[in-house]
Amino acid sequence: MEPKHLLAVQIYSELVKAAMLETTITWAELTNKLSIPAHGAIQLTIVNNTLSDLCAFDIKNGRTPLSAVLVRPEKVPGKGYYTMLINNGIEVPEEEKRKVDLWKKQLEKVYQEWSIQS
Repeated sequence: MEPKHLLAVQIYSELVKAAMLETTITWAELTNKLSIPAHGAIQLTIVNNTLSDLCAFDIKNGRTPLSAVLVRPEKVPGKGYYTMLINNGIEVPEEEKRKVDLWKKQLEKVYQEWSIQS
């Protein structure tokens, strides 16, 4: 398996775990679990590109993007989340509050699609 595919599987696995437990995961937590430096520009670019590919994969397969569970320490997504949505044809409002409302709806859908809790 190529390293980029292995990284995709590792990232997807961590996002699925968070979704199944109906929780979120921060960038720092994700990079720590993947043993990737949280502030290395090249490494984070690779992770970002992989997340973009995974977002497209989810949307293409009729699922809500798992990347909704990936948040900043403030427990909201970063700008990259909305960029991924836009790049995959999902309309994102300009107003910040409406963006957060969209994300909350996406997050709830992810939880519904992946939850193991009853």
